[in-house]
Amino acid sequence: MLAERLRELEAGGIVVRHVDAGPLISVSYALAEQADALEAALRAFKAWAATTAS
Repeated sequence: MLAERLRELEAGGIVVRHVDAGPLISVSYALAEQADALEAALRAFKAWAATTAS
């Protein structure tokens, strides 16, 4: 399930996948530059959630 979600986020340009092909293959993910545009919306959503939490 996590791998599927990461593939979707990568396809949507939200995260970037990095593969380190050293002796042990390592895969990491980072937010893409495009994801920076979501920061304001996520902060607003967080503020809204804080005011409506029981």
